[in-house]
Amino acid sequence: DLIRYRRKHEKVVQRKATTKIKSSNGGEFDLHLYVNNVTYAEHIALVKGDISDDAPVLTRVHALNVLDDVLGDTQSGHHGHLAAAMRQIGDEGRGVVVLIREPRPNSLSSSVAKLIELNGGDGEALRQELAQATGETDLRDYGVGAQILHDLGIRDMILLSNTKRHIVGLDGFGLNLVDQRPLVVSEE
Repeated sequence: DLIRYRRKHEKVVQRKATTKIKSSNGGEFDLHLYVNNVTYAEHIALVKGDISDDAPVLTRVHALNVLDDVLGDTQSGHHGHLAAAMRQIGDEGRGVVVLIREPRPNSLSSSVAKLIELNGGDGEALRQELAQATGETDLRDYGVGAQILHDLGIRDMILLSNTKRHIVGLDGFGLNLVDQRPLVVSEE
């Protein structure tokens, strides 16, 4: 009930611009730029095809990671997930990828600390130094992605993910998870 009330009376994200983008992963998408009115972080929704009917929409909510998504880091276990989601939605001809940008000032440093640990180093020292400098914050606000999906008119979703999760509170945003499909990540 609180989520429903806040959704009606408090708009945390706002759509600022819409254009088209042609990608090597999935072809042409409508690109919607959203801004979080609290943190001022910018997020993107990529929409493929007509999502306005009542049929469930293939959906991926993806937390952007510079090391994985830009530099192509293969050690994290998440390499290629964004491209795979875009390709699968492109093949389907219909769907949405929501790209959530973390507003935390140390999100890149935190990823580098994990990479240091994967390479046998001490990433904890860097992580503690960052925590003292920036303070502890939540990993990510799932509500931002839900608000973007709601704004796009999505109600029923087929989630693209390789992780089974029970996401609490989706119904408060008028969202319903009807199925889940695995990401098909190519080994490049």
